[in-house]
Amino acid sequence: IIGQDINRKYLSIEESLKSENVSVNASVEQWKEELTRKLEREVKQQTVSYIDKFHSVTCKPTNQDYENELDQTPVSDELNIINTLNKSIHLDTSLIRADSATPRNPGKTKDQQHIIHLLETKIKQLERDLVHVKSELRNKTSAYEELIGKLNTSETERKKTITESRTLKETNKKLDNQIYELKQTIANQNDNQGKLVKNITHLSKNNKHIDTTNKNKDILINKLTEEKKVLSAEMNKLNKLNQDLVAKQEKTNGQHEITLRRLEKQKNELYIGFQKQMDYINILKQQKLIQSARAIHEIQKQEYYTMLENPQKVILDLKLNGGGGGGTPASGRSIRSAGNGTLKTSNNLNGNRKSVYKFEDLID
Repeated sequence: IIGQDINRKYLSIEESLKSENVSVNASVEQWKEELTRKLEREVKQQTVSYIDKFHSVTCKPTNQDYENELDQTPVSDELNIINTLNKSIHLDTSLIRADSATPRNPGKTKDQQHIIHLLETKIKQLERDLVHVKSELRNKTSAYEELIGKLNTSETERKKTITESRTLKETNKKLDNQIYELKQTIANQNDNQGKLVKNITHLSKNNKHIDTTNKNKDILINKLTEEKKVLSAEMNKLNKLNQDLVAKQEKTNGQHEITLRRLEKQKNELYIGFQKQMDYINILKQQKLIQSARAIHEIQKQEYYTMLENPQKVILDLKLNGGGGGGTPASGRSIRSAGNGTLKTSNNLNGNRKSVYKFEDLID
């Protein structure tokens, strides 16, 4: 009866281990397929493509030719581009809010800002998907811990069975001692030899049966031990796979955060550079006006000094040239500006004397 109970226990343990092994393998394969699809298709392909589009839009250099090209682009073409992007991205437009847009470069058009905002919204959706994937990972981890608990329960039952087998071995030893005592009794009691021989034969058969049972139990224990080693190896593989997936997920999240910071920094640098260029252009315009007025003032001052040094010669030149009246000494002077940025003055008082001023020299 004890041997039959032990056989039933071993068979039930073996069947439970096989069923658990099959369920573990099936759940692991399904888990691997789901994570591979979501991490490789959505996170790698779509996120990288949309970040590239966002990078190409925000990092395009801004200059006068680029602004003119944008102004000359028909509105219908821009609307077609926006519609194409919306269809390819498949955004949920209900998630877009007007107040969530970040400050943009005033030199860019509203359509460009709209495209950038659509791409930023898609990145936020991908971040939500990553949070969902993390939640699924936690659920799979809970299932994995439950399987480990079942394996620990099976290990406890296996140890209990080993203890029972040891008890049977001790019983076998006791029977051997009894056989020895019976042999001594046979030697001392020749009258009861026949009965003792029968008893010894019966006990020997029982002993052989117990030995055979113990051997079978030992074989089964060895088999269960080997299966335990196989299951332990599978558990180690699962632990390693789980660690690799978690590390890969953390690395992907870090790369996304670094890319977002780099894009935000480039956007701010472009905006600051544009403001500096506009300030520099305004300063150059002011310097140009100041230097032009200063050059005219210097010419007038030189002409007045010439008049003060030789007033008689100036009066004679005015009479010969037909100048008269109460005009100022500088009334015979004409100032004209050349088309290439050069300021030219011709003085009728000194005949053929000419002065040429270039804006580059004035700026220096």
